[in-house]
Amino acid sequence: MAKKSAVNRNEMVKALVAKYADKRA
Repeated sequence: MAKKSAVNRNEMVKALVAKYADKRA
């Protein structure tokens, strides 16, 4: 369960970074 939570958090961070990069571009 903890592993899945970590993966979910990683995906969330990735999406945030992508959104930020898109906004910056």
